[in-house]
Amino acid sequence: MSNNVCLITNYNYSSFISECLYGVLNQSIPFDLVIIVDDGSTDNSLNVISQAVRGLPFVKIISKMNGGQLSAFNAAVNFISPSDRVFFLDSDDVYPPDYLSLVLANLKIHPSEFVYCADRIFSSTNCPFKSAFFDPIEVDHVPPTSALAQSALCWFGGPTSCISISGELFHQIFPFPFELDWKSRADDIIVYASSILGIDKLYIPSVGIGYRTH
Repeated sequence: MSNNVCLITNYNYSSFISECLYGVLNQSIPFDLVIIVDDGSTDNSLNVISQAVRGLPFVKIISKMNGGQLSAFNAAVNFISPSDRVFFLDSDDVYPPDYLSLVLANLKIHPSEFVYCADRIFSSTNCPFKSAFFDPIEVDHVPPTSALAQSALCWFGGPTSCISISGELFHQIFPFPFELDWKSRADDIIVYASSILGIDKLYIPSVGIGYRTH
């Protein structure tokens, strides 16, 4: 069975995680599974998360010692199947309510193991975007770039919250070693490893997530 899985990683973002979870839990097409990896937060994050998802059987909370973003991705490996679709999300960012439905609609027309969308930057207290659709731009297919990535260190992708990949590709990449080297910016591993593996990518510039700057 194929599930749409949202993988949220959090570290000391108790100020933002409520809005992040509200966006995930109120999608017009619901996620089948939500995995929240708390990376050893020392603030009130776990209490906020537990209250927000109480009674929701499709939500899995993983609480671990602090190890960084890559270690948080690795921690979710046993809960994701090759047939799933994984949507990554930083806990300070926000999915507008139609984000999942728009990505799935594009995937139905343009199947791809790796998809990335646009990031819509905001810095206000609450995300101002009521829809993930914001500009009718055609999708862009990025052909396999393994040789280019290896020779010129050039690859294509987006930040964590803009990326979704197949469960099969997830298991080709994770678990990934060298966690201490990737305590942050582990999204680069997803983007670069996909390029090395020769994965074709789909860019959906008409769809954007709320990308918070703070």
